[in-house]
Amino acid sequence: MINAICYVFISILLIRAVYTDVLWGRIENWVVGIGMAGGMTYLVMTKGSTGMWNAGKHVFLFGLVLYVLYWIRGLGAGDVKLLVMAGMWMPQYSFPMAAGAFFIGAGIACGRMLIRWIRRQKVYIRGETIPFAVPIACSFAGCLVLGGRV
Repeated sequence: MINAICYVFISILLIRAVYTDVLWGRIENWVVGIGMAGGMTYLVMTKGSTGMWNAGKHVFLFGLVLYVLYWIRGLGAGDVKLLVMAGMWMPQYSFPMAAGAFFIGAGIACGRMLIRWIRRQKVYIRGETIPFAVPIACSFAGCLVLGGRV
């Protein structure tokens, strides 16, 4: 029962992040902050303090890998924070979730370029980005449903 309530909570936060990312191109820090605090609370409730420390080490390593992507301008700061937040809720699936998000994001970008090519428009627009909260939310839902087998 507690898992269902917690996953509804994180889903609402992810939907809010998707909404603001699509509409304004930004992910609000308060959404990420509430999600991270909720993720740590969830870990303590379900795994105890020992499990929380083990999951915390895993999420820290995950955050370092994502920081490198931010540093080379592969991801935005909000996207990194949102992925770490989602990884806190399911630390055992954080790397498959990130891989799934990257594949979904690549699919969205390729689909956008294909549609432009069919319409005989300019395929590549320099500096254009995709709202990456959408692939993150889809990948989180996929890991939730498939149990990490992305």
